[in-house]
Amino acid sequence: MKAAVFPSKIASLGLPSGHRCALFFRSPPALSSSFSTTPCRKLARGIRGSGGLMSQSSSSSQSFSSLSNSFSSQSESELPQVQLPSPKPKSPPPQLPWLIVGLGNPGKKYQGTRHNVGFEMVDALAEAEGISMNTVNFKALFGKGVIGNIPIMLAKPQTFMNASGESVGQIVSFYKIPLKHVLVIYDDLDLPFGKLRLLPKGGHGGHNGMRSIIDRLKGSRDFPRLRIGIGRPPGKMDTANYVLRQFNKQEQEEVVGAVDGVEAMDVDADSAKNNSNSEDSKTNESDKEKGKRKLYVGSQALNYRRDHMEILSPIKDGIVSDWDLVDNIWEHAFRGCLMIDPKEHPMLLAEPPLNTQQQREKAAELMFEKYKVPALFMAKNPVLTSFATGRATSLVVDCGGGSTTISPVHEGYVLQKAVVSAPIGGEFLTDCLLKSLESKGIKIRPRYSFKRKEVRPGEFQVEDVGVPDTTESYKLFCQRMIVGDIKDSICRVPDTPYDDKSYANIPTTSYELPDGQTLEIGADRFKIPDVMFNPSIVQTIHGMEKYGDMIPTVRGLPHMVMESINKCDVDIRRELYSSILLAGGTSSMQQLKERLEKDLIEESPHSARVKVLASGNTTERRFSVWIGGSILASLGSFQQMWFSKSEYEEHGASYIQRKCP
Repeated sequence: MKAAVFPSKIASLGLPSGHRCALFFRSPPALSSSFSTTPCRKLARGIRGSGGLMSQSSSSSQSFSSLSNSFSSQSESELPQVQLPSPKPKSPPPQLPWLIVGLGNPGKKYQGTRHNVGFEMVDALAEAEGISMNTVNFKALFGKGVIGNIPIMLAKPQTFMNASGESVGQIVSFYKIPLKHVLVIYDDLDLPFGKLRLLPKGGHGGHNGMRSIIDRLKGSRDFPRLRIGIGRPPGKMDTANYVLRQFNKQEQEEVVGAVDGVEAMDVDADSAKNNSNSEDSKTNESDKEKGKRKLYVGSQALNYRRDHMEILSPIKDGIVSDWDLVDNIWEHAFRGCLMIDPKEHPMLLAEPPLNTQQQREKAAELMFEKYKVPALFMAKNPVLTSFATGRATSLVVDCGGGSTTISPVHEGYVLQKAVVSAPIGGEFLTDCLLKSLESKGIKIRPRYSFKRKEVRPGEFQVEDVGVPDTTESYKLFCQRMIVGDIKDSICRVPDTPYDDKSYANIPTTSYELPDGQTLEIGADRFKIPDVMFNPSIVQTIHGMEKYGDMIPTVRGLPHMVMESINKCDVDIRRELYSSILLAGGTSSMQQLKERLEKDLIEESPHSARVKVLASGNTTERRFSVWIGGSILASLGSFQQMWFSKSEYEEHGASYIQRKCP
């Protein structure tokens, strides 16, 4: 369970009448993250990775200043009005720091368990605000940062749960933090699953971590705490085993949804409402004026539905089309996933073979100007894939999500004149399968649109959930996730070219949808993958008519390979035929390697020795570029090839063309 806490809005902490704060939660993803394009970025952390982007019109700045003001002993109206003799502005008084502590147990063994939800919340906040948690101090993973103008300290005690007070006591004592500025986040058995409760003070409630903290604070209970409900263990399950058990997928989605749904808790409802309306209207107007948007990055962030949320992609036809989104993805990768400061690390960037000069210079400018990297190198994807297999010369067939690209590599360089690309990739095949199923009357229901309740043991009832403010792009994204899993699970490339008559009576394969209905899929599981070899099949799929003008110009995979090789010099063609490398996520489709090799043997010259190579590990195929990059960067001879910061300052971004040909 991931969630990002914005302590700028903490509520119900026994404030004087008229004061109001709120506690905001945002779910991050599986590599769920959120970004805000305001100066203080908000990130909701996800599974390591950045599979997509969601945009939502929102305001998300002014994080901690309102929190500090809300805990003052007097309201503004109670202060005496004094006329100063001099209009000289005074610098604002220094803000007191806040300490936010998440409780849990250290080590991989306990990651993702119910007892570690406090750790998860602090991790998400650290990611949201770009606060590094790599320092070990005061017996805790410790980090410092600033939100708005409020100094923040984050801590994850590494003493194990029952001795958390040893760490918290040391931090509070060393920095002399007022107890009302110490927020502790932890799990609670007594709250229903997914329920949140924020209190200004209280006892330990039987929680050993809280008991330890109270003991170390000399028995004081006067500090706020956020309790996250994990529910009671089912049946006669031992409590200790229950809290140390990981959330299953359904529980994780429920907890993330419950946390993300909490927006505010008010002490004084009337004044809070008035304050909220005035603040929100001002912020909304400000956002509209600046044209800003709130961005969520990563797999887990995508999995939770939000009203009026759109799915965005920074890439179009393999080339960056929105650098603002790419900037947010990089920020998430550096701060949230890798937990590094880019200033301290040379950066190796992989790029598509058809990347333009302007795109390369823009990437270099962003890396040096914003992230202040000490050195940079840009390498072509096919070259890195080739290095991953220990080859300097090969023909790389990269079957990705958005396109398929054939790139000959000779002695470590891409032969640009022979690069061939087609807009058919994994996402296109997923759309074909989705339209084919819909044309047969099969309804793919997104996970957010229904609930399953167990009415009897083993028997479930499905109830629709009304979500009128869901955008079409998000609905399509969720449907693609389900259909993509169908494609990966049961589809396979046919041994021979597909035709309806030959596959009319093929045995069906079952697939159970998330809502419980079972599909029986027959010919489609062979027809859809064959689109890569015979794109004209698309014209027979109902709902894909919009691609009618594009399909006649697209060639099948074997013809693309032949065309690319024929554009190369005669001297290296035999070597390319014998070193055809499959890479990319779509290349993992069953029987793709065998079918491609068979078709190429039939169509290639008799003197050619065709050999299609592919790793048996699908993960290695998908991440072959990363593997090749790690090999290249580790070579001693590579260190002199970096494009340094001093060279950038002397020659400018255009020098990247010379340093990284």
